[in-house]
Amino acid sequence: MNLKSISLFCLFLTLCVALPVQAVPQIEGRFIELQNTYNKAEWTTISFSQVYDEPPAVFMLSTNQGSNPAIVKIRNVTRTGFEALPLEPSGEDGPHITMGAHYLAIAYGVHEFPDGDIVEVGKMELGGGTIQASTSSPWYEPDGPLKVGEENARYARVSLETDFGEQPVFFHSIQTLNNQVDVNGKKPPNEHLLPFLTIAAKYEAPSYFMALEASETDYAPVTHNETVAYMATTEGFNRRFFDDNGIEVVWEADFADVRIQGWDDGCFRNDFKNNYTQTPLVAASKISRNGGDGGWLRSCGVNKNRLGLRVDEDRSLDSERNHTEEDASILAMTSEFVFSGEVPSCDDAFPGAVAAFGGSAISLAAGSRMIDENAGVLSAQQFITDATSGSADYPKCGQNPVDCTVNNTDALTDSQARAIPTITIDDSGPEIAEGDLAGDYYFNRQLVTMAAGNYNVIAPTRIYVSDPGDNIGGVATKFTMVNANITVAEGAYLATCYSEGNG
Repeated sequence: MNLKSISLFCLFLTLCVALPVQAVPQIEGRFIELQNTYNKAEWTTISFSQVYDEPPAVFMLSTNQGSNPAIVKIRNVTRTGFEALPLEPSGEDGPHITMGAHYLAIAYGVHEFPDGDIVEVGKMELGGGTIQASTSSPWYEPDGPLKVGEENARYARVSLETDFGEQPVFFHSIQTLNNQVDVNGKKPPNEHLLPFLTIAAKYEAPSYFMALEASETDYAPVTHNETVAYMATTEGFNRRFFDDNGIEVVWEADFADVRIQGWDDGCFRNDFKNNYTQTPLVAASKISRNGGDGGWLRSCGVNKNRLGLRVDEDRSLDSERNHTEEDASILAMTSEFVFSGEVPSCDDAFPGAVAAFGGSAISLAAGSRMIDENAGVLSAQQFITDATSGSADYPKCGQNPVDCTVNNTDALTDSQARAIPTITIDDSGPEIAEGDLAGDYYFNRQLVTMAAGNYNVIAPTRIYVSDPGDNIGGVATKFTMVNANITVAEGAYLATCYSEGNG
């Protein structure tokens, strides 16, 4: 078969059972500093450390920098980044001093980490029918639309796909800013943010419920939905995975043992369960609404041992910022990191006997025969053959041979493809000889042949074939099997991997 157009993985015999599925998603985290908006009243563009397949969920924890009530808001989340800015509620002038924030970006979906723990990341739309606020605020009648006694009806249930079997640790973050209106002809941060919306969350077994939280701020109509991201996982610590640089990321997800009170009440510190060598990246969310004033979380000190939190409040109706005890979820992960997606499972990389990704084509010579369970359909963007359609020697695919077709789809997503390890393919062999096959074989030449004979694949076996780039006449590099009788032992597999050029 002619393998010239297959990008990397191309031939796979038998079901791959070499590795368990480990679906760590695209994920990253770091600490950022946002400019002093007294000096520069502009949104800060934050570029991700990678390009996501789809815009990810972004979770942020604002610090206590600046004594005025404020929160870091985000907008315009794309595959490559987002915009962020510290904004203040009504009762404040609008601009804010430099504020730092931790951010965690993670792909949406249900993800299984190497330790077996499930992390579910989803999103939902919340609008004008799901708002909580102080009953003494302008959001209630006669100034606003809210009515006393209807508070429970103004929550939306979070529909988790995963049955965690217990209350999961839960995080939330508004991803949009769809309802902002100008104040005195000015946009924030030159004025306060109106409406100023955070999240109210509560747990009533077996579900979490969320609403937009207006606290005691000034009223403005909510005429558009806001997108709210959420993340849920079981409580636990000493969880681990490796980032793109091979650095082990140690992480934990916990409920706050010390419940969180208000800005004027102090700083409420919770010890980490893991032993970190430096200050970890942190996220936190308020998951109860015990006080009638709403509020949101800000950090008030973090080091390698503990995270301090307090509930901040607006000063629209009064200047006090005391707050009753609230429950919180805490996430901590080893410092800054980026992971571009788990190395794909064998079933993903090899959805059939032949597969390609990265926009590559599959080329099969006349008389080729591919046996798999895909009913004659190849996974690739394009299928090329030198045979005539409908002829007897047209390549046949499937357990019951039919003319091969293609689904015009890459076998791997861009992020999965980026996770494939890069290797250098020399011409070190060893030569493929009749008998037992096991381990890795490297060829950088025009023609590689598995000659007629009996071959026993007794262990995972990979044949790497590289086009040297100097074939006479520019002919395609080929890997051919000539009447080879191949037996694959249980737990073993045979894969032929092809790359354009030496690498």
